[in-house]
Amino acid sequence: MPHLSCRDLSAFSAGLLLAMTLVLPAAVLYSRNTAEFTFRAAPLFASLALIVLLLTLLLYGCQRLIRRSSTFIAVNALLIGASFALWLRMPLHSYLLDRNDTLISSFDPNILSAVVLEALVMLLPLCLAWRFRQWVSQNAWRLAGVAICTQLVPLISPALSRPQAESRHFEYTVGEGQKFAFGSQANVIIVVVDCLGEQIFKETVDQYEELSELFKDFVCFDRMSSPIPSTQFAVPALLTGIEYPQKDDHELDDKHARYLKQAFSTDSSLFVALKKAGYRCEGYPYVLQTISYDPALLDNAVRLSSHSRSRQTLLDVWMATVTPFFLQPILGNTYFSVTDRFVTPGEYTMGHVFDSHDCGIYRRIQAEARIGEDQKVFKYIHLQGPHVPIATDENLEPTLETSRVRQLRGSMLILEVLLEKLQEFGLYDQSLLVITGDHSERYTPEVATLIKRPGAKGSTLSYNAVPCTITDINRTVRAELGLAPAGESLFSREPVASSGTRELPPPVLWSVKDWTY
Repeated sequence: MPHLSCRDLSAFSAGLLLAMTLVLPAAVLYSRNTAEFTFRAAPLFASLALIVLLLTLLLYGCQRLIRRSSTFIAVNALLIGASFALWLRMPLHSYLLDRNDTLISSFDPNILSAVVLEALVMLLPLCLAWRFRQWVSQNAWRLAGVAICTQLVPLISPALSRPQAESRHFEYTVGEGQKFAFGSQANVIIVVVDCLGEQIFKETVDQYEELSELFKDFVCFDRMSSPIPSTQFAVPALLTGIEYPQKDDHELDDKHARYLKQAFSTDSSLFVALKKAGYRCEGYPYVLQTISYDPALLDNAVRLSSHSRSRQTLLDVWMATVTPFFLQPILGNTYFSVTDRFVTPGEYTMGHVFDSHDCGIYRRIQAEARIGEDQKVFKYIHLQGPHVPIATDENLEPTLETSRVRQLRGSMLILEVLLEKLQEFGLYDQSLLVITGDHSERYTPEVATLIKRPGAKGSTLSYNAVPCTITDINRTVRAELGLAPAGESLFSREPVASSGTRELPPPVLWSVKDWTY
């Protein structure tokens, strides 16, 4: 009996360790990236605890079936070895190989070395477990205890140092039923094209000369700067006129959530100022934690009823994290749904790499553009632009044989349709239109911003190199609508002739650009 009890303890320890090794990465991913999801921690952790319990009991039960067999020691030791193999893969995957969560579907020369290195690293604990299987099985509970306690550190540490932000996206999402319904009298439309840097915009205009004609009524402010060149900090600054005060802290934590709430509630916020002026205010962000989802400010805010897309995104990233490279092509695409690494506020995930954000918008604006019931409408819309993944061409057709410039030109098709529809509805002349970047394609501050004032006419796209920042967009919009002093508009400043592209600073890699593993 004592011998059987020791084996029971070894079986339970091995099962618990493997279950924890498989499930804990999902909890760590969430705890370090809470701003990327719409659900809170408590229900997730409860579900993960249940999964750990069921997996442990399943593995324990399977080992009990062979506990009197001579193979028990080998199986038990190999379960411990497999746990350590998966555990060792995590830092290799995240740091040594510098891989993100994108899954690989086939072996190629660029990834072959990573596959071989990973396989060797994972074989080491399995070989040691087999070689010293008697000792490993006898000390299973000690090995499991040390490993589990160590694995819990990256889960507990963020929970203690970064309390979960009180953000409205846990309660609300954005309804998209009127995304392409325009006001019958006046429209203010701000389109943020992600990664619309000054350099790539000018390269695209030079390569596709028809864009100068398309934007002939616009002025391009090509010395615009985005002080914190990251979406969740740049967009609030341009919509509210208030920059994030913690210049050296770029975490999407409770401080950032408070900033969103306070900045969007001030009188300078376009949501507040234009709502007071009788506009219907709508926001369609690309990622969470970009605008305030307060229904008092946002007319298209609706109660969040499902977290299915957020759960799917977490599941996909977890699968990419724990599945070894050498197994991914073997398992095939049916095993992976391959979503993008974030979920938009409307609970829309990108799905397959070719089902891009902009492709969906392009299809929808052609079919759904109409004059709505409201007289005056303000919309903030976000396009993917030349943001990764680079998988569409200038016709928004899916292909990997493309470039950032070609994909940006494809995104411009959406703007072509937008301008055509406004002209068709007789709304173009009285519309105030802004097309701007939130940061460059290199995550540096220099962005291009195009503005068309109501009634503006021109023969070709013009440039103005007056120094400015994205907060000037907010002031310019309010000033041009008579909601702020005329002197706050960029158009009130003495124009400066543009002299080509400025000298670019080194790329900036913000911690919020990629998930923290």
